Amino acid sequence: VDSILRKLYDPNTSSVVVVAHRGDWKHSVENSLPAVQHAIEMGVDVVEIDIRRTADGRLVLMHDATIDRTTNGRGEVASLTFDSIRRCRLKAPDGTLTDLLVDEVFELGRDRILFNIDKGFDIFDDVFFLADSLGVARQVLMKGTQPTDRVQEALGKYLDRIVYMPIVHLDKEGALEAIADF
Repeated sequence: VDSILRKLYDPNTSSVVVVAHRGDWKHSVENSLPAVQHAIEMGVDVVEIDIRRTADGRLVLMHDATIDRTTNGRGEVASLTFDSIRRCRLKAPDGTLTDLLVDEVFELGRDRILFNIDKGFDIFDDVFFLADSLGVARQVLMKGTQPTDRVQEALGKYLDRIVYMPIVHLDKEGALEAIADF
């Protein structure tokens, strides 16, 4: 992790930081423990994961607002309890059980990779608390499209411990100003 962070912070590096989007989704179901494990085994530096909160406050890996596309269940993550989501099965040929808890992924990647958090901006206090309690806070990259003032307001207390990675759409008006602002 230290060598990855050095590459990330070094503006003069010639190294490439390799990111696996939702883990190795080509050989496993996206945002699953096997997908993250395969990505680590391939030697990636960063795994992008999508985090959502269930109705009972548990953090789960899920890109979509619903579980419909990736599991055999139906419904919005925010309206379902963790236990109801856990009873679903990921849509994989082998019928893999859902492995959606964020703490399991944080433990799997501890001291091995960085975690690029997507979909977690509005629940970042919970994400950071969990990451910090598991000793992986320094491995967290938070990405989002919020302007700098919103990032400072919402994440300012964390910015000395995490990296915020702005997403700037270069084809949209104000892109150069956003880059300069960050």
